[in-house]
Amino acid sequence: MTVRDAIIRLLKYHDLDQNICMIIWGSEDVELEAENMNAVMSEEETQAILDNMEDGHDATLGVNWYTIQCHIEAVINGRVVEIGDQLELDFGGEA
Repeated sequence: MTVRDAIIRLLKYHDLDQNICMIIWGSEDVELEAENMNAVMSEEETQAILDNMEDGHDATLGVNWYTIQCHIEAVINGRVVEIGDQLELDFGGEA
């Protein structure tokens, strides 16, 4: 999701004066954590990680540095599959 996409989604579903809580993780966070792990992520891998964190996070755990590390480890371990023109992480489960 881009900043533009987030703004469009916010304007579509929320009134401008509505109180909300929003926590944003970006590509720089994934890249920083990958660097801390002595790994380098491509732009596509970073976007796939962000997409998977947004779409597949456990609401009980949320998104945090540990979950980012887990996504990076999945990429490092080669569990990335290409579906159409989009990269998705494959954790071995059935879709």
